[in-house]
Order: sequence, then C-alpha cells, then structure tokens
Amino acid sequence: MNSRSSRPATAAPRAPRGRTLGAVAAAAGALALSLPVTAAHAATVPAPRAAATADAVAYAANVFDGTVSVIDLATRATVGTIPVGERPDDIVLARDGGRAYVANGGSGSVSVVNTDSRAVVATVAVGEAPQNMALSPDGARLYVPNSGSDSLSLVDTATQTVAATVPLGARPTSVAVSPDGSRAYVAAGRSVLVVNTATRAVSATVALSADVNTVLASADGARLYATTELDGDQDAVAVVDTRTLTPSTAIPVANRPYGMALSPDGKRLYVTRERAGALAVVDTATNAVTASQPVCAYPLDVAVASDGASAYVACGGDDNVTVVDATALGKKDAFPVGDGPFAVALVPTRPADLGLSLTATPRPGLGGSVDYTLTVTNNGPAPLTSGTISVTLPNSRPTSPDCAVSGTRATCALTSLAPGATTTRRFHVPVGLLSLGTPYTVTATRTVSAPVDGNAANDTASRTCTAVTPLIITCR
Repeated sequence: MNSRSSRPATAAPRAPRGRTLGAVAAAAGALALSLPVTAAHAATVPAPRAAATADAVAYAANVFDGTVSVIDLATRATVGTIPVGERPDDIVLARDGGRAYVANGGSGSVSVVNTDSRAVVATVAVGEAPQNMALSPDGARLYVPNSGSDSLSLVDTATQTVAATVPLGARPTSVAVSPDGSRAYVAAGRSVLVVNTATRAVSATVALSADVNTVLASADGARLYATTELDGDQDAVAVVDTRTLTPSTAIPVANRPYGMALSPDGKRLYVTRERAGALAVVDTATNAVTASQPVCAYPLDVAVASDGASAYVACGGDDNVTVVDATALGKKDAFPVGDGPFAVALVPTRPADLGLSLTATPRPGLGGSVDYTLTVTNNGPAPLTSGTISVTLPNSRPTSPDCAVSGTRATCALTSLAPGATTTRRFHVPVGLLSLGTPYTVTATRTVSAPVDGNAANDTASRTCTAVTPLIITCR
C-alpha cells in the first residue's frame, strides 16, 4: 500500500477564483526558483494509461461542499459523489482498502465509508477540528488529532467508537504511527510529541525550529519527515532520527510544504509546495531536492500510485486532482472534482475470490440419474458484480434449471454476490441403461468475474460418478 500524505491544519484562505489562480501563478513563477527545476513542464496531454493497475479509484475530499469525489482510474471519469460531514479535509484508507476514513473538520467527526458500496456506514464523533489522521499498522486503531480540542482520539475500527482520548496540552495538526505500532508521532506547534500507544501518554518531545504542519514515517521506521513552516524561503522538511528522537537534517523546501507521500520503494519523497503551486521530489538517500515543477493552484495533498509511475495531487484552487509523471513531474491528466479538494487517496482494486465446490447425489432406479449441485462462494473481500462459470457435462442429455445447456456444455451467469454469500446451480444427468462402469464427470470452472479474482486455486471443481447399471451408481 502507498504511503499516504498528510496536510497541515489550515490551508491559506481561499480567495475568489480569478485572484487565487493569479496569485498562485505569480508565486509559481517568482518562487519556484528557490528549488531545483527539471526540464520545462510539458503541456497537458492525457497520457496512455497502463493496461493493468492495482489502483482502482481515487477519492478526493472536497472541503467546501462536504463531499468525497470518486474517480474511476480506468475510465478516467468521476463516477460518484459521497456526502460526508462538514469540511472534510483528510482521507485514510484501511489496510485492505475496504474502508475509507474521512476527517470532518467542521463536524468534529470521522465518516466511515464502505469503498465497495461507496456509502457512509458509520459516523464517529471525535474532538473538535479533526484532521491528518493515521492508522495503526494492524488497522485496529485510527489516530485522530483534534486541533480544536488539543487532544488525540483513538478510534477502535472494529466497533467504530472512540476507545480513548489522549490530552496533549498543545494544538495537534498531524499524526504518523511507527511501523511497529508502538509510537504515535503528533505534530504540535514547533515540536513533535511522541505518544506511547500502550500507555496512551506523551513519552517524549522532539523540539524543532519551526511550526510543524504534517508528519510522515518512513517504511522502516528509522526516519520521521516533518513539513515545517517558518518564513517562506526558510520552510523545510525536517528529518528526525526516530532512534535518538533528534532532528538529523532540514531539507529546504520553500513556500509552505504541505502534503507528503513516499514512493513504493521509499527512495523518493513527494512534497506539495502550496504557495508555489508546485510539487517537489526529495531523494531520501541524499536528503536533497532533485526536482520541482508547477502543477496547479494550491496543491494540498499527494498520493503515489502503487506502481510508482504517477503522483496524484489534490489541487484546492483548481478543483481537480492532477496526475503527474512520478519521475519527470510532467502533467498527464486532470480530473474535475468538487469544491476545494484538500485530500486525495488511491483505493486499490479489491478482489472477489470465488470458490467452487460440487456435490453429487445418485438417483438409482430404472431411469437412474445423478443430480449435481455446484456451490459458488464469494470469499471476498469485495462483492462480486458479475461472473461466468463454464461447466463440462456428460454426453447423456443433461439439463439444468439454472444454467444454459448446449450439448455437453453449460454456461452459468452470476450476478451480485456479497462477501461470504453463496449461490447454487443444479444439473440433472441421466444414466444410460447399459452403462457398464461408465464414468459421469461434471467439471465447473470460473472463466470470467468482476472484480478480479486473484486466486486460481479454487476456480475449478469436479465430481465423478460411475454407473454399472441405472440401479447401481457410486459417486466419489
């Protein structure tokens, strides 16, 4: 799963559209010189999309209209809008992609969205002005900084209730959790508070030289990145050694660094520069900025595709999600969303694993036969939307009340099937009068299904019955 980005507690006040774009354009031209710049920014030409991707949709939290936009990355279309709470400004995905947690800064709540049904299934009341959340590595806890009540809410994701509230004594703006789950790093003023997740208390404080906007932990847990804001040209990304809990370096990233995301291999850190309308890339081995390019007005958040090829930027001033090449930062696409997107998250393709099993019931008699029952189970995690099962039948004039039979072939169509649910298909196979040990084999195979299956081990089932005569039938 991709490293997600966090944003600072407050974005710059939104000016009228024309003035906002003009200001950002001027800032981008005048201030982008403070960082290394790659080759000239390419024109906006939609690039061909890879044939296969592990990312299915993008979610964008629209702070000014209280919604989350859903973008289908295959069709490049906005396919849904999910109403949430007031001023949604952060999105965190569950580890399996089945839930999206949306911080509603104006409602003091977190909306829990089922990413399969694209609907809010629960609303959890937390503190005032929640934002920039993080999940524990096992997904059991959601950590929610409440910037309006100087506290950290710990949400139990199983019960969808607040399990504890940690008083901080300072205004938190972001949180990151160590890979082992033992620490929560909370941005608060000019420091990072280290919360022991077992005792649920602040155990240490890391002092920094500027106000901390957001924090993000490296995949190995050795480093904590913190966007800091001091005076425009002195803004930076601070790097904290988590073993010693001391700052090791400060990487100059001017013009209000906001959202951060790591590449899947951890070699690059992407940082949005809100006031420059730009995206910067940091080499995590050298702690040097290797590229910076203008991308849009008010870039507030960034997410990196699971294949590392593209970066998706929430553009608060342009009301879109802009897609750029993750290496050259050239613009590839832009998806219109709602009013003021503050956060973006990529939802992975979730498989629907179909498991097949067959039973056979002999019906001995003068007109002997065998009844076969095919059971299809959706092992999840996603609901099945459609599928096809192909069945090979004995050459004895078989019939089915559930599937289309043509000679020795049957085609069974499947429609929606919830995770954990089963459906059956029946087949009636007559036994020949002079069978004399003839085998009657039925084999069923999943051929097509949506979403993807991903587990071929249980896609086929077969049963054989042997008839000596219509009166003597054995099945195995």
